[in-house]
Amino acid sequence: MEGVKVLFFGEFLEWFGKERYVRVKDTYTLKVLLDKEKEEFACRNVSFAVNQQVIHGNIQLEAGDVVAVMPPFSGG
Repeated sequence: MEGVKVLFFGEFLEWFGKERYVRVKDTYTLKVLLDKEKEEFACRNVSFAVNQQVIHGNIQLEAGDVVAVMPPFSGG
């Protein structure tokens, strides 16, 4: 499996850097991987976008997908 490109925004940018490539099968597995790397991440609400589409729940990832990891949005 080729890597999935992961981009980080907000406070997650400070924790993980701008981007990285990982080999994961779905967004749940990505969340678990990041939880293990940074304990504080596990306690945060997180929004994911896959290929520029905000997603809800777990979705399968394919080689070449781009996942954005962001703090949750707030209205205003």
